[in-house]
Amino acid sequence: MANEEFNLLSITYAHLRVLGDLPQHHRDPFDRVLISQSFAERIPIVTNDRAFAAYAVEIVW
Repeated sequence: MANEEFNLLSITYAHLRVLGDLPQHHRDPFDRVLISQSFAERIPIVTNDRAFAAYAVEIVW
């Protein structure tokens, strides 16, 4: 585990543009930002929240 590497991902204008176009499947604002980042950056999300499945993002869990 010591060789796992994580980076912080700042919220960018590109993320906010995607966020504005997301359907309201998920009501939690923070989770919606994570979903928009996943779309914009083309990265998977690590979650067990089933509401994320309503979006076409890659889910790891």
